[in-house]
Amino acid sequence: MIYASKRARQINDYYSDLHEGNLFDNVGPLVDSSIEDKPLTIALHEINEDKLRIRHAE
Repeated sequence: MIYASKRARQINDYYSDLHEGNLFDNVGPLVDSSIEDKPLTIALHEINEDKLRIRHAE
């Protein structure tokens, strides 16, 4: 669940950046989503559809 919450924060930051015009700092949703979908829901869909890979820090 920590993995999903971290991804949800990234998605949330992406939407915030869209309003500020910074399109290159964060990756947007990797699955089809609507404006009503919350970032955590989108993150869970991404995980369910194997759209993400865990990269371990060294």
